[in-house]
Amino acid sequence: MPNDQPANTPVQGPSPPLAEANQPTTPAGTVSAASQVQELFEYNDHQLGILERALSTDRLAPYYVQARGDSWVAIRLYECNTKLSEALYGVVQALEVLLRNKIHSQLEAHTGVADWYDRVRFLDPERNEVENAKRSIADRGVSVTPGRVVAELNFGFWLRLFSGQYEKEFWVKHLRKLYSATRQRKAVHDRLMQIKTLRNRIAHHETLIRRNPQKDYRDLLEAIGWLSQIVPAWVKTTNCFEARFAERIPKKAKDEPPAASHVAHSGSQTPSNLDLYKQMLAVALEEARLGFDEGGIPIGAALFTRDGRLVSRGRNRRVQQNDPSVHGETDAFRAAGRQRSYRDLVMVTTLAPCWYCSGLVRQFRIGTLVVGESRTFPGGLDWLREHGVEVIDLDSRECRELLEAFIQRHPEVWNEDIGEE
Repeated sequence: MPNDQPANTPVQGPSPPLAEANQPTTPAGTVSAASQVQELFEYNDHQLGILERALSTDRLAPYYVQARGDSWVAIRLYECNTKLSEALYGVVQALEVLLRNKIHSQLEAHTGVADWYDRVRFLDPERNEVENAKRSIADRGVSVTPGRVVAELNFGFWLRLFSGQYEKEFWVKHLRKLYSATRQRKAVHDRLMQIKTLRNRIAHHETLIRRNPQKDYRDLLEAIGWLSQIVPAWVKTTNCFEARFAERIPKKAKDEPPAASHVAHSGSQTPSNLDLYKQMLAVALEEARLGFDEGGIPIGAALFTRDGRLVSRGRNRRVQQNDPSVHGETDAFRAAGRQRSYRDLVMVTTLAPCWYCSGLVRQFRIGTLVVGESRTFPGGLDWLREHGVEVIDLDSRECRELLEAFIQRHPEVWNEDIGEE
């Protein structure tokens, strides 16, 4: 394990819980008992309706699905997700600051200058990021110092220094010295990529509760521990994740009337069923956004039972895994494992399925297909309808705009995915 080195820019710790900030204190410096009393919120149908409109049904959709349509439970799950996100962000922050400071110290020591970023060989994207960082600092009317440049560069910049394209220039010469002799570059890169994905989910206010947040927390502490023996213990003692993870959603009072349900259990394309399909699509759209953040084709998918229980989810990983067979639908299908029958399952995908994935739907007799949109790519929808599959096209603007943004940036990858020369 490498020894801890003092960094030019001090490591910033996780922020204290919001409830503790700016509290009145006793002369001893502890929070007074009176200040810890927090007013309870009344969860009745009227208040829940206001909250749902304020947060939007699209944002709450994954929670409705997990709560089987119960608004009271969905709101409490949303609150739980917010608490866990706040806590995990503090740990991500500690890793990010520690990582960049360690790299900065190592390269400063090797090159003998604090502005090493002007001396090393970067590829164009990273060189442009450095120049943009310096311009941004200058535009604020302050001096462009090494400490400010290092702090201005985002997590993605530091992550890319661990990619294969920088193995000889950075890993072999510099970065491997930050880790134990047995630590491999790819293992470090993959862990940082996983943490970047988590960071983006938190930043975009997306759901964490269907992940394994406890594993995310352990993985973060382990990644910090690869760089320092002291910082993980400090983070663990000052961060509130473990306490928040141990909290349980309070049960409803027995005399409390049930909140309105957002799940329909029968019928076909009734207004309530349409709401359910939109909630299912929100899960697939989350996967698509994750894929976009990873640099992949933003197409997500999920499998549900007809009453809205999530079976599995996935996304197109052609780019991430260098595997052209990993489409969104196939990824979700594989994640579901073996099923006795697929007739009563609903396949949800952000884009009309290609012939490859249409064949999967037909082969396993999946009864219902919900697609986010088919304007960008019509796929095999007509063929599936002819063979008795119930197809619901929600014509989602969000799905379409996300994919169009990717196609505009990477037309060659899109053409590769749909088999066009």
